[in-house]
Amino acid sequence: MTFEEFQEVKNASWRIEEFHRGIKQCRNIGNFFVRKRFPVFEYISLSMRAFFILERIRIDKKINWYEIRRELNRMTVGNAIISLCKEVSLSII
Repeated sequence: MTFEEFQEVKNASWRIEEFHRGIKQCRNIGNFFVRKRFPVFEYISLSMRAFFILERIRIDKKINWYEIRRELNRMTVGNAIISLCKEVSLSII
């Protein structure tokens, strides 16, 4: 194996490690809320699909996983507050 081939394998394995870290840490795929076989597979497949969509957005925006996570949380909380205010007829500034 040449040094260039070694570098290619090393870089590919590092990208796999980054992918696993992103899925486990940033998308919480390791936290199962179900225990039976089919729901676990369903949870994993939906989580993977969401991860790939978010990964595409992250790459397009050139931001890291933590920035996209913070942005999504901010939008989710903002939308929840707006919905709750509308339910109780509060005006939003």
